[in-house]
Amino acid sequence: MKHKFTFGDESGNPSDALSTHFVVALLEASERESIVKIVQDFKQFKGFRQDSELKFHSSTDANRSELLNRLVSTDWSARIVVIDKRTATQKDFALYVAAWTQLLHWAKLTIEGTNLILDEYGNPAMTIPALRRSLRKVKVSMPIKAVRSHTEPCLQAVDMVVGASFRLVEHGDTRFYNLIRSRTKIWRPIENENPPS
Repeated sequence: MKHKFTFGDESGNPSDALSTHFVVALLEASERESIVKIVQDFKQFKGFRQDSELKFHSSTDANRSELLNRLVSTDWSARIVVIDKRTATQKDFALYVAAWTQLLHWAKLTIEGTNLILDEYGNPAMTIPALRRSLRKVKVSMPIKAVRSHTEPCLQAVDMVVGASFRLVEHGDTRFYNLIRSRTKIWRPIENENPPS
């Protein structure tokens, strides 16, 4: 099924030794407003300012669970690529580009014609051109923009999705990922040659 909106975020910095995994997630949706409303309603219910930023790593377990439960009430799906940094051939920025290239190539059939909004990583003046060059090699072409996640509620939603996925693979904690399991597909390209269908 084709989607109109795609949002991406990552967890587990590819350039540090504080984690063993790097995870990138792509949230695909047929419409944006229902996700925005869920994030805004959640902030209002919790007494957060609307211009505050929801992030998985700084949220309480109760808030993580509640927001993820709210998110599964609307229509979206997510593809997640998991890289074990201990066995990856690329490192640092090259690993970032490679992971996103694998993910977007996997999602090519459902994201063609969409605009991809990524959470800012590093210097967008370098990141986005490097990613576009890599995508051209696998024949993926789409407009890509990097924005600060505090300005885009859908990036805050995908931050919760990628955070739950990172917690699963890095710590074996299934509590949050199980809430969204039915909406997600995970691919570990280093371990599995072919992505899930």
